[in-house]
Amino acid sequence: MRPLSLLALLALAPSAIAQDTADKFDFDQTPAFRGTALADYAGWDDFTVPFGAPNASDDGATDMVCGLTQTTPGAIITSTQNIYAPGTISTFEISATANGAAREIVLQLRSLGNLLDDTSYALSYTAATGPVTLSPARVETLNPFPGFAAERLVEFSLPADDDVTTFVIGFAASATNCSLDAVMLDVLLEGRVGTSYCTANPNSTGAYGELEAFGSDVAADNSLELRLSNLPANQFGIYIVSASQTFVPGLAGSQGNLCVGGAIGRFNAQIFDSGATGSNETTIDLTQLPIGSTPVAAQSGDTWNFQAWHRDVNPTATSNLTTAVSVTFN
Repeated sequence: MRPLSLLALLALAPSAIAQDTADKFDFDQTPAFRGTALADYAGWDDFTVPFGAPNASDDGATDMVCGLTQTTPGAIITSTQNIYAPGTISTFEISATANGAAREIVLQLRSLGNLLDDTSYALSYTAATGPVTLSPARVETLNPFPGFAAERLVEFSLPADDDVTTFVIGFAASATNCSLDAVMLDVLLEGRVGTSYCTANPNSTGAYGELEAFGSDVAADNSLELRLSNLPANQFGIYIVSASQTFVPGLAGSQGNLCVGGAIGRFNAQIFDSGATGSNETTIDLTQLPIGSTPVAAQSGDTWNFQAWHRDVNPTATSNLTTAVSVTFN
C-alpha cells in the first residue's frame, strides 16, 4: 500500500494532529540565560503566512524584532497553523535584531512529517570585515526516537570580535511533506560590566595584557565572563580574585603589578593557555569564589576584583599580570 502523505493525514485525523501539534516542546531545552538581563527571546507557535513574507513571533514573551519567512513557493498554512509544503521542499529564514551584541544563539524547532535538514542550518551577518556565514556549533536531536513529530536543538557561537546585532538564520526541510510546527529562539547578549583599574606592564608582545568582564552584574544571574587579550601566545596563566584592591609594582619574580590584595583566591579550574591568538575567555561561577578554605558566593552589594597572572618569556622565563577589573554586584 502506498503511504499516506502528510496532507492526507491532516485531512483524515484533525483531532489527532491537533494534539500532536500542541504549542509546546515535549523536550524543551530552555537555556539557563533565558529571562536574564542579557537575553532576548522569540517564539512561534502559530503561523499565518505560508510564503514570501515574515511571520511575526506570537509568543507574548518575545522581546526582540524578528520574523520567520518560508521562502519557497507552494506552501500552505494548515488548520493547525503550521507551514506545510506538500509538493516542494521548504526553505526558511529567521531575521532578527537583538537588543545588544549576540554572543550565543540557541534555536529549537519542532516539525511534523518529513524531517528538517540537519545540514542546512546557517547563521549569516555582516561584520566589520564583510559578510560572515557560520555553521552551528551543535545540532542535536531532542527526541531520540522521532516519529511523526521531531524536535531539534541548534546552537551558534559568535566570535567575540564581531559586534552582531542583526542576523539571519537559514534552514530547510529534507524533503517534501515537512510541516514546521513551532520555533523558539534565544539570544545571549554581550554586556561589558565592571570598571577596569590598575596599570599593567607590557609583556613580550610589547602590549599589556587586558582583562575585561562581560555578562550580568546581578549576582543571582550567575552570568559573568572574563576575557583576556594582548597576551603572549601559548602561555599558561590563572585567574585570581579578591574583595580588596592593592598595587604591588614588580611583584617578586614577575614583571607585572599585583592589583588585588588581602585574601586572594585562585580559580584553579580555569588555568588557561593563551593559544595562538594570545587570548582567553572563561565563565566564572559566582557561587564558588575560591576565597579561603570554603568557597563563598557573591552577594548583592559585594565588590569583587579580578586579575590574571600569566607566564611569559621576556626575554627569559618570567611572568606578568594583566589589568584588573572591579565588579560591584546588584
